[in-house]
Amino acid sequence: MSLGLRIEEIIFNLADAHLFFNDLEECDQVHIDDVSSDDNGQDLSNYNFAADGFHSSTNVNNPCISSTVRGGVDWMRKLAFRYRRIKEIYNTYRTNPQTLLGQQKYEELLQLRVDIEGLTG
Repeated sequence: MSLGLRIEEIIFNLADAHLFFNDLEECDQVHIDDVSSDDNGQDLSNYNFAADGFHSSTNVNNPCISSTVRGGVDWMRKLAFRYRRIKEIYNTYRTNPQTLLGQQKYEELLQLRVDIEGLTG
């Protein structure tokens, strides 16, 4: 597998597993803090992102503009929750990606880095 495909796979798996990629891929936000004013500060430790109805409100033609729920106050709050969680994950794991990725994925990342440095160094 080419180096580009390997890095793409690692990034996609990380985004899909931890950063709400499927929920957010069609949303166009300039910055993660753009929706922070919509966040009510609710404790997210037991929040069920998978069952909050956020993704099911997607409008196929224009997912970030709502005909009903999407774009409304409730939807914006749920969007803000996702961005806050992403920020928490980043701040927690930015100096220790091994814990987030797991040992096998982390070793794959390290090997990929060695392979890339071998070609570019």
